[in-house]
Amino acid sequence: MFMTAEVRTVTIGRQRLRVAIRPARNEPGRPPRVPFLLVNGIGAHLDLLEPFVAALDPAVEVIRFDPPGIGGSPPPGRPYWISGLCRLIARMLSELGYDQVDVLGISWGGGIAQHFAAFQRARCRRLVLVATATGTMMLPARPSVLAHLLTPRRYLDREYLQRVAGNIYGGLARIDTEEIAAAMHDSNRAGLSRGYLYQLAASAGWTSVPFLPLLRQHTLILAGDDDPIIPLANARLMNLLIPNARLHVYHGGHLGLVTEAAELAPVVDAFLAAPLSSWRLVMASSGRTALTDGDFYLIEQMLDPAGRRLLLRVREFMEKSVQPVINHYWTREEFPYDLVVPGLRELGIAGQAYSGYGCPGGGNLLDGMIAMELARVDSSIATFFGVHSGLAMGSIYLCGSEEQKQRWLPEMARLEKIGAFGLTEPEVGSGAAGGLTTTARRDGDEWVLDGQKKWIGNATFADYVVIWARSLEDQQVKGFVVPAGTPGFAAAKMRDKIALRVVQNATITLDGVRVPESHRLQLANSFRDTAAVLRMTRAGVAWMATGCARGAYEHALAYARQRQQFGRPIAGFQLVQDLLVRMLANVTSSACLCARLSALQQDGLAEDHHSALAKAFCTVRMREAVGWARELLGGNGILLENHVGRFVADSEAIYSYEGTREINTLIVGRAITGTSAFV
Repeated sequence: MFMTAEVRTVTIGRQRLRVAIRPARNEPGRPPRVPFLLVNGIGAHLDLLEPFVAALDPAVEVIRFDPPGIGGSPPPGRPYWISGLCRLIARMLSELGYDQVDVLGISWGGGIAQHFAAFQRARCRRLVLVATATGTMMLPARPSVLAHLLTPRRYLDREYLQRVAGNIYGGLARIDTEEIAAAMHDSNRAGLSRGYLYQLAASAGWTSVPFLPLLRQHTLILAGDDDPIIPLANARLMNLLIPNARLHVYHGGHLGLVTEAAELAPVVDAFLAAPLSSWRLVMASSGRTALTDGDFYLIEQMLDPAGRRLLLRVREFMEKSVQPVINHYWTREEFPYDLVVPGLRELGIAGQAYSGYGCPGGGNLLDGMIAMELARVDSSIATFFGVHSGLAMGSIYLCGSEEQKQRWLPEMARLEKIGAFGLTEPEVGSGAAGGLTTTARRDGDEWVLDGQKKWIGNATFADYVVIWARSLEDQQVKGFVVPAGTPGFAAAKMRDKIALRVVQNATITLDGVRVPESHRLQLANSFRDTAAVLRMTRAGVAWMATGCARGAYEHALAYARQRQQFGRPIAGFQLVQDLLVRMLANVTSSACLCARLSALQQDGLAEDHHSALAKAFCTVRMREAVGWARELLGGNGILLENHVGRFVADSEAIYSYEGTREINTLIVGRAITGTSAFV
C-alpha cells in the first residue's frame, strides 16, 4: 500500500514498534521543516492514514507507528498507561534521531498527543488534535455508538464494518461504506485483540481537562460536523480550554483525515508552516482565539459561565444535528419538525428573556446570542424560534393577563405548544399601525374575526396563532389567541419562496372565527401595545442578521483557507483578505451594537428607536457581508453544498421583515429630529 514511506522496526527496550517514515523532499534554498509525528486512533494501523500523508507537503518528514499490540507491533508483556506510552514515544523519537516534532493525534491518539504535549513539552513544537476529546470528562457519544467501540470486531470483520460504518463514523461513511472498509481492511495488520484491550485500559479514567489550560503549544483542532463518536461540542470545549488553540470545523465524519484528506491536508500544512507572528493570541483567561471564530471581540465572555455553557450546547446541536441536513429541507421547502422541536425543547431555551411562567429567565443578552447562534447555522431555524419564542410568547408575556400568562406560557416554554404571530396582511405591510383590514366584532362573550393574514411563519403547524385585528367598536388594534382547528380558521402554505424556504409561511383566512373573551389579550388595547412586542423582537432580528452574516463569514473563511489557486491557499491573497476583513468588521460592529441594545433592554431603557436602529443597521451590514462571502467563493458560492448561497438568499427576507430599512429609519429619524416624516 505504501507509496510514500520507508517501513522499519524499532526496538525500544523489550518493545518492538513498526514505524513508517516518509522522508522530506527539501527544495534548494528552502529551510527544513519540523518533522511531523502522527498518532492514530484505537485499533487503527498506521497504513490507515496513507491518504492524508500522501496529501501533505512533501517537504515535511512524516513519522507514523503502530502502538504496542496493533498492526505490525507485537503486544507488550503487560498493560500500560498513557503516561508510559508517551515515554515510549519519546524514546522512539530519540532512537530515530528526532529532538523535536510537531504532533498530530486522531481520536484515541488525540489523547496521547495531548498528554505528550503537556508532559514532553520540549519534544512537541505544535499540536494538531483531530476528532478527539478530553477523555472521561467529555460529552460522550450515544450508547449505541459506544457499544461498537468496545471490541475490535470492525477491524476483523469486513461485512460487520460495512453494516455499522455509517452509524459509527458518520460523514461519507454513511454513503460509501466500501471506501471505509477498504481503507481499514486492505493491507490490514490488525494485531491481537489483547492490543486493542490494552489501548482501552490505557485511557481508562484518564482526562486532559486539568492540564489543557497549561498547554503552551499552538494547537489546531479539527472536528467534523457529523462525527457520531466525538460530538462537536468536545472540540468547542478544548478550544475554550487550550490557550493558543484555533478550531477548524470541516464537513465530514470521524475519519475525515481519510475521507477528506485532500481538504484537510492543506489546512494542517498551512498551520504547521505559519510563522508564530501570524498567530494573534487573546487573553489567557479566555482560552479563545478569533482566527476562525466570528466572535472577534469575545462578546461571549460577557455571559456568565452558565450562559456560555448553554450557548455551547446550542452550537453543538445546530452544527451536529441541523447543519448536515438543512440544505435537504431548504431545497424541498420543508421544516424538520421532528429534529428541531425536540432538540430545542431539550435545550430549554424558549422564553429565555422572560421571568417566571416556566421560562428560563436568562436575560436579554443570552437570548440575543442564542438567536445569533441559531442564525449562524441557519436563518430559517432562527426565524422559527424567533416567531415562537419572541413574537408569539412575547405577545402573551407583554399583553396577556396574569391568568393568560399562566395558562399558555409554561407549555410554550417547553415547546409542547408552538406559537405563530399574525399581523401582516395581503395588502397591509408597513402600514399595519393604522391600516389593518382584519376585523374583530364583539358578540356577547365572544369575538368574531374576519379577514386575511399573509407571511405568517409557523402557521401551518402552530397550536396557537396570535391574531391582531381592528376592533369595530373602538377602531383600536387588539390581539387574540386563536387555537389551531378553530372553525373558520384556515392556513394555506406559501410556496416558491427564494428565501427562508424552511420556514413554513402561510396565508391565513379568518371566516367568522369565534374566540371567547378569555382569548383576547387583556393588555393589548391599541397598536402601541403591538409595537411594544415589535420593539423587543426587532432586537432579536438584529441579532439574527448578525448571525446570518457571521455564518457566511465563517464559511467563507474556512473556504479561503482550504481553496488553492496558483499553488497556495487563496487566504494568502490580498484581495481575499480584504473581503474577509470587511465581512468581519460588519459582523463585529453589529454584534457590539446588539450587545449594547441587550443591556438597554435588561435595564428597561430600550425604546422603539433603539431597536429600529439596530434592525436597520445590522440587516444592511448583513446584506453586504453575505454578498462579499458569495464573491469570495466565486462560482462555488452559488452551490448550496457550500452553504453561503443559502445565507445570501435568506438574508433578503431578514432584510425586509419586522420593519423594512426605510420604516426603521423613519422611526429613528423621528426620535432624533422630533418631527415625524411618516405619511
